[in-house]
Amino acid sequence: PAVGGHGNTKNCWDLGSVGATVMDSDFDQRNAVLRRYYLLQASYHFHSAAFHVLTSLLLWFVSKSSKNKDDASSPTFLGFIPTGMLTINNVQSFFQHCFSIATIIVTYCFSSTRRLGAIAMFTFDASSLFLHLLQLGINAPKQQIESSSRRIIPTSPTSVRVLHRLIVVPAFCYARFYVFPFVVAYSALEESQDWLRQLENMLIPGTAHYIHGFFVVAFLLFLLMNFIYFWRLLHHPHVMEALTRQKRDED
Repeated sequence: PAVGGHGNTKNCWDLGSVGATVMDSDFDQRNAVLRRYYLLQASYHFHSAAFHVLTSLLLWFVSKSSKNKDDASSPTFLGFIPTGMLTINNVQSFFQHCFSIATIIVTYCFSSTRRLGAIAMFTFDASSLFLHLLQLGINAPKQQIESSSRRIIPTSPTSVRVLHRLIVVPAFCYARFYVFPFVVAYSALEESQDWLRQLENMLIPGTAHYIHGFFVVAFLLFLLMNFIYFWRLLHHPHVMEALTRQKRDED
């Protein structure tokens, strides 16, 4: 219900999904749709990680160009990689996508985690849509032309402020700080106990502790990233610039 459905996360851990063929056994007919969704998610994160690698390589080639050869004193990493190509945003985004790919692969292995992972990814995607909407509002032209009268209508920074404060931030908090920790993480840490014990009986003893530990580590890392993104969202430089411009116009 937290993401618009009518099911229960306890159903994700139906013991009927644990069988002789752990990876492919299922208890309904939605496995094909979930596989396509996982493929799309993995493709997006793989493409984004590859893009960051390509960007870093281009920066490296530019730094090795003839016009930069005179700058011999520029610091390097590992003796040959210019530190300019290892920006904090590039490195953070690259490892974020790599961690997301690893999480997608691990949760795909079991039908139960596949369902709960789909809920988490859908929740993150829903909040990201509003973030992209905010980006569109920030990058929108300063003036709009009314189609009927061809009259120029100035774009007010107030719209960016309303979009940021009343839509984007509440949606981000609901998705990242309610649905994810209190619905998805709670289900993975608490409602999965019977499923973990059943799985451990089929596999090596102690497997349940490792899987549960993976759930805890993944939850903490994603929660940390959400707090970082929330801080950046509250102090978005373009939003702050729009608010400053609005106060300047009012004065």
